[in-house]
Parts: sequence; C-alpha cells; structure tokens
Amino acid sequence: MEYAGTTVGVLGAERFDARVVYGAGALQEIKRQQQLFKISIWCPDPASRDATAPVIDLALADLTFIPLADGASARLVFVASAAQDGTADASLYRRDLTYSAEYPTTLAQMTPAMLFGTARVSVQGVLLKNLQA
Repeated sequence: MEYAGTTVGVLGAERFDARVVYGAGALQEIKRQQQLFKISIWCPDPASRDATAPVIDLALADLTFIPLADGASARLVFVASAAQDGTADASLYRRDLTYSAEYPTTLAQMTPAMLFGTARVSVQGVLLKNLQA
C-alpha cells in the first residue's frame, strides 16, 4: 500500500472498496425568542434624515432571514418608524427604525454516522482484510 498526500494506492489489487464516514452536525430547536432592536439615524436636517431612512429600510426589507453563528436563521420584521425632532435646537434630527428579530434557541450536537457492510480487499487472489463497520 502506498500513501502520498491525499492519495492511497493499493498495488496489484483487483478490487478495492472504500468508505468514508463522518458524523454530522444537528440543531434541535428548543424554543423561539423575539428581540426588538432599533436603528437611530441622526442628521443635521429633516430632509437628509427623511432621505436616509428609506435607504436603510429598503436594505433591511430585502433581508427576510439572516444567518446566525450557530447555523440557524433569524427572521427580520419591520415594526415601526418614528421621527424625533425634540433636539432641533441642537440641529439634530432623529428617526428610529424598529425591527423585530425572531430566532430559535438551539442545542447543537454532533450525530454519529452509522455504516453497515463488508469490504473485502484482495491482492493476487489473497484476502487481506474483512472489515465490518
């Protein structure tokens, strides 16, 4: 048998069966949660505030689901928009965009793979190994 890098060679083999088995990751959803978040846009005048908010809102509207670090996804939903002009004397105009992110709480685990069968490798008619996995 030869081994070089990612290659295995069996010299003189008439028949060779190989199987590769790897466990797989699995997520189990145990509950759903919802988190509100707010994006605040601060601008020097109402016109720039009102021009900026739709650009951000449109970009987020295109993202129905966003991927999470554990492999699950969160669903984004627009909730509200509100203008705050209370700080106009300081030349600051604010618009808040509120969104909801609904996401699962999951348990992550590796599931073992199971393989049943027999592999036979023979060289010049001599049985080398009988494997059962």
